[in-house]
Amino acid sequence: MLMECYECGKQISTRAERCTNCGFPVEETDFTKYCNVNGVLYNFAKISELLPKVGDNPTDVSPSYIAGIISDKTCMEWGECERLTNLIRSLNRIPESYEGKVDRYLWLDKKKR
Repeated sequence: MLMECYECGKQISTRAERCTNCGFPVEETDFTKYCNVNGVLYNFAKISELLPKVGDNPTDVSPSYIAGIISDKTCMEWGECERLTNLIRSLNRIPESYEGKVDRYLWLDKKKR
């Protein structure tokens, strides 16, 4: 299985001792901050930290901001990112897994980088 390196964001094996891209050590991981999206383990620690601040007031973190973070990481279609955001908000935690439709154009653009 793959996961996102906490330091550089590249995909690495969950069995790796260090990131093959940046060399960051892979330590005991708090998997409550990770979500398996379409077979890839993503680090949603930033979302987990923002979760208590997400709300509907103008001073709160907007759900669209959270959906944007998910979109950037996973390349899922916007509607899927909004659904995952709503799921996270309703559970008040990061789910273990989520299956969603990938935005082909966003995926191709990310692949070029």
